[in-house]
Amino acid sequence: MGELDIHHVQIALSHQTITIPWESRDALLRRLRRVESLADVAREFEAVGTSRPVKLNREQKDGLLGLIAVWADEVGGYSGLPEGVAKLWHGLVDDLADGE
Repeated sequence: MGELDIHHVQIALSHQTITIPWESRDALLRRLRRVESLADVAREFEAVGTSRPVKLNREQKDGLLGLIAVWADEVGGYSGLPEGVAKLWHGLVDDLADGE
């Protein structure tokens, strides 16, 4: 993705960068905004726009992982999540398993 892509947002993880469509980012933000303890994660997604990757600390990654897991349960599994969100979940699992 060498040039600026205004239709996607990137999330920088330890070993990879996950790209999700803007619509998926918006759906994720709507859920993040409902959880007060994840307000800082929502702010990270709001702050970066499309100009640079979202960067999260370990605690933020852990909270986001839990939010996505609950979301997947609500929609009948990870295949029911918006495009790219299941891949983000897997990337977060890998990061946290590596001790990131």
